[in-house]
Amino acid sequence: MSSFQLFFPKKPCEEAIRKWLEVKVRKQLPLQGGVSGANVYFIDAEIAFPGLHATKPKQLKFVIKFSSSLSFDEEKKRFRELPDELKKWFIDFATQRTLSDGDFFMIMPYLDKYQTLAFLINHGKVEQVKEIIQKVWEACKGIHFWEDKMNKSANPFEKRQPDVGKLCTLYLGGIKTSLDKSRRIVDFLKDQERGFEANKHRFSSPRFYLEEILKKAPEISPCFSTLTHGDFHSRNILILPSNLDLKLIDIGNFQSDGDYIYDIGTLVADLETFNPILQGRLPHFGLTEISENTFSYTFPRSPNVSTAIESLMGNVRKLADELGDEKWQTRLSLAKARYLLDMVSRTDNYDKAFVVYCEGLKALSSSIE
Repeated sequence: MSSFQLFFPKKPCEEAIRKWLEVKVRKQLPLQGGVSGANVYFIDAEIAFPGLHATKPKQLKFVIKFSSSLSFDEEKKRFRELPDELKKWFIDFATQRTLSDGDFFMIMPYLDKYQTLAFLINHGKVEQVKEIIQKVWEACKGIHFWEDKMNKSANPFEKRQPDVGKLCTLYLGGIKTSLDKSRRIVDFLKDQERGFEANKHRFSSPRFYLEEILKKAPEISPCFSTLTHGDFHSRNILILPSNLDLKLIDIGNFQSDGDYIYDIGTLVADLETFNPILQGRLPHFGLTEISENTFSYTFPRSPNVSTAIESLMGNVRKLADELGDEKWQTRLSLAKARYLLDMVSRTDNYDKAFVVYCEGLKALSSSIE
């Protein structure tokens, strides 16, 4: 066990307490479904009392998130600005503490018994998945189409003119930025402008897909303005298994003028592609180079994931029909592509990064079909 330093508000108090209190960390697990490099951790610690021999050690469990002071201030600001009716879905941070290197960690209350959606999908029972996804959907709909009760003229279901600017800002701009970032980091992207083949799917250059999407932008752009989380992947969704209470973390990208499909596409791409690839272990995951420009790959697919996606998409399809949103599937593909291509440069394994790139391009190509 490693030592874990506690922080106290007053130095005299701290000095006195340290004479008889010692904290040791028993476990420090990433609260991200096993994803390496996570900055959210579940801490399982033990408090010992060396100066009070008759006192037995006490168990201490809590969740911390490592961050910067700027990020902390931004998340606190966004949480304060949330309408009271929406705060029930989000986590407020109990406190902040500065570390010696200038970074921060934030203590998140009441989360020691919560699990990420990623973990529950990967390790839960199939019969529980639909119930869990239904809870996620309730949160999605409650957040995306929250109606301001104080403003009777506000109607979140009112269809407006297609917003080409929103399509470019939310989707196309993000895709281009992700591709540019990946090219600077990932070597294999330098040779893909000429096109290649993977799993019998022929890919053109990303530039071709983006140009084709721009041609049809007026007809596929969103017609609704909704609240969006902005980073709605399965490791930012925390659920209490006992009663399916749901909390969301990482609201730094929260916005009031978004597209509900943006969050849905992020979650779908994460569940069906990125999370399985990231957690895949050989021999269940593999990439084979058949020739210079032809590849094949496999990665694990869980029956739970299929059940979750099917349940989620059934709800989305029904809502889109009610809204008269005829182009939601095209934007869903764009949302999936935006998320996956953004994840390429964040995947440290060459083979997995390439597969994430291929799946991102596949989603991008399906948006012009």
